[in-house]
Amino acid sequence: MFAVQQKNTIFALTISATPLYNAYQGGTYFFIPMVTYTKQPISIADQITILKNRGLPFDDEQGAVECLKIISYFRLANYWKPMESDKVNHVFKPKSKFENIVTLYNFDKELRTLIFSAIQSIEIALRTKVIQIVSSNCGAFWFAEESLFSNTTIFSRCLCDGISKVVV
Repeated sequence: MFAVQQKNTIFALTISATPLYNAYQGGTYFFIPMVTYTKQPISIADQITILKNRGLPFDDEQGAVECLKIISYFRLANYWKPMESDKVNHVFKPKSKFENIVTLYNFDKELRTLIFSAIQSIEIALRTKVIQIVSSNCGAFWFAEESLFSNTTIFSRCLCDGISKVVV
């Protein structure tokens, strides 16, 4: 993504996700009105001070510094929300620790990996079953028969995908 900032507008260009066989290759353009942000960037040391002032203890402060170099403060903020007793002033509940937040983050990361892996297996199995059924009823080159498709766009995609897989 490429973005240019001018006064009150951000112009952004995204790389087109449209496959190469499609004639339109212009990408997507959009304008976002510029929002005035009042918050300034804060150092990792200041981030730790803020968390301490809100009642969050650290077992290993240097480890927390290294963690915040890799996982942003604001990404972790989603994981400490359940540990806040006061959601307005962001005061932490007793017995909350920074390490618990990182453990929750890592659990979520591993769970997401397992779910995506399972979804991939289900997708491949479903596609295989569909291909087996359609191929046994319509022949091995069903994807090249336009009469089997009610939507010409889908037909074109299937045809181009099938040809590119044979060529590659």
